Amino acid sequence: MSGPRIAAIVSRFDSRLVTLQGLLDKAQAQWADAGKDAGALIDSKLADDMLPLANQILFTCQQPNQFLDWATGVVVPAELPATIADGAALIAATRARLKAFDGSDALLSGEKVISLPGNMGIKIDGATYVDDWLVPNFYFHFVTAYAILRREGVALGKIDYMAHLAPLVRPLAD
Repeated sequence: MSGPRIAAIVSRFDSRLVTLQGLLDKAQAQWADAGKDAGALIDSKLADDMLPLANQILFTCQQPNQFLDWATGVVVPAELPATIADGAALIAATRARLKAFDGSDALLSGEKVISLPGNMGIKIDGATYVDDWLVPNFYFHFVTAYAILRREGVALGKIDYMAHLAPLVRPLAD
């Protein structure tokens, strides 16, 4: 059984990947209802100098996968999704890999080296790698995917983005 910190990391990534899949499902349904081809969404961009939705899905999945690559020493390559269905398959594969992972919190004291362009790099411990590298990058690409869908006219709101909290909603006592 994973340590509590590792379990929380895995749970956070997994629940937000469920949300990303939900966003894509809503987009497909809304576009189908409007008689539009949802396939066109995969190439949509937020801005001309930004990468399209396909890359945002890939990069959102890469963050938990890079964590697992580092934690297990097994690198699992992923391809850029060509369709929304390919994106869904990538999300499903990433979630399956997360669910299969069992790691000790001691892992987070290990070293991670991040290579940067120009023969530069960052050496940090695992906890800093997760908190200051993976999680911010994960949310950047997740939010960018959400924003692309909104820009393309998909009716989404904050409730869709915060869907991971839905199971916690209960009536409050007086």
